[in-house]
Amino acid sequence: MKRLIYTFRYLTRNRGNNLIRILSMTLGLVVGAILLSQVAFDTSFDRFYPDADRIYQARFVWVGENEDDVADGLFGEPWSVLRDELPRTVSGTMFFPQRNLRPFYYEDHPHVFQGLYHADSVFFDFFGVKLTQGDLRSGFLSDRNIFLSGSCAERMFGGRNPVGEIVFYDKSAPYTVAGVFEDFPKNSTLSFDALIPLRNIAPFTDINGWRPNMKWGGTDCFRGYVKLVPGANPDSVNADLRKICRKYADTDEVFYRLYPVTQLHRDNADVRHHVFIRSLLAFIVLLVAAMNYALASISSLATRARTMAMYKCNGNTSSGIFGMMLSETAILILLSMLLAVLLVFSFRQPIQQIITTPFSAIFTAGNLTKTLAVIIPLFLIAGVIPAKIFSSIPVALAFRNYALNKRLWKQFLLFIQFGCAA
Repeated sequence: MKRLIYTFRYLTRNRGNNLIRILSMTLGLVVGAILLSQVAFDTSFDRFYPDADRIYQARFVWVGENEDDVADGLFGEPWSVLRDELPRTVSGTMFFPQRNLRPFYYEDHPHVFQGLYHADSVFFDFFGVKLTQGDLRSGFLSDRNIFLSGSCAERMFGGRNPVGEIVFYDKSAPYTVAGVFEDFPKNSTLSFDALIPLRNIAPFTDINGWRPNMKWGGTDCFRGYVKLVPGANPDSVNADLRKICRKYADTDEVFYRLYPVTQLHRDNADVRHHVFIRSLLAFIVLLVAAMNYALASISSLATRARTMAMYKCNGNTSSGIFGMMLSETAILILLSMLLAVLLVFSFRQPIQQIITTPFSAIFTAGNLTKTLAVIIPLFLIAGVIPAKIFSSIPVALAFRNYALNKRLWKQFLLFIQFGCAA
């Protein structure tokens, strides 16, 4: 308890040095939080689905001379047949992402949808999406029904209940709103405002005037997903899937392969590059902040050395002083964390202009919690070095002059800082 009292006493008396250390640590934490929250966001894609680790997307593979070509698109009818024959699966779903959409109209007001899917009746149950309004079963009974996302329904109808209302695609094709579903999170590879039941080919003809060929070699614009049984080996399932493809396609040159949905976004080359660069920058920024803190602490050695020696004369041990310095670091880092959170949310508008992802999607409680993992190594680097130096001060310094020479420590820390900056 006395050590904690001594720590608070020093922190309240020597405000200048403490402000420097808090400022250095706060700025490092702000930049680090922005970078690491983006990393946490990019690595969390499609992990919110129920049993996400068992959900796989089927992709079309062409065997090439040097490497295989992989595409998202599938042939609709063959995939539905293969999916039903595939062993060790619990369920599956298929949808068609509509492209080049023209506006939907409600009361002569145009509304541009950010994506529209034609999906089978198990789509919502498969991905664990709930309806906030309407009935799921009756909504899939007609191809002229449409489901809207919560945000889309809010834009079109305000606070009114949209179920039963009629909207017109391109002022001609009428669709009845059958329900409203929860918006998919921003960290989802699926992004759409509306969904139309996929029961026959009519909706496609109604919307764009063309009829996609669902046979082998036809329109490969469908997307297919399956959920495996617990404990299923994806490699063996892929082997079975290739055998089934060979039976229907009569060739080994083209087949389907399953990919885990939790890896789809992260396996993108651009995403991997961004994650690496942001992680590296965050590491450098936080390391420099820790080095600045350590240097600022060591700079007070000339004025605090005799005080530490007097503590030892009064019965304190080297380990006690070591713990006292760590307590001091913990208090200052805690204050820096609070200031960093305050700065991030105070300057959310300028930060939003810098980052491309919505602020509310990146700075979630989950992402900020993940970034707290860096606090432990930050605390150790910033706290252990000064604590080791101050705890090694000899008792003799309380009675006579003692040459304090810690140039090697300072030069070493400065070398690391310059190396990080380079």
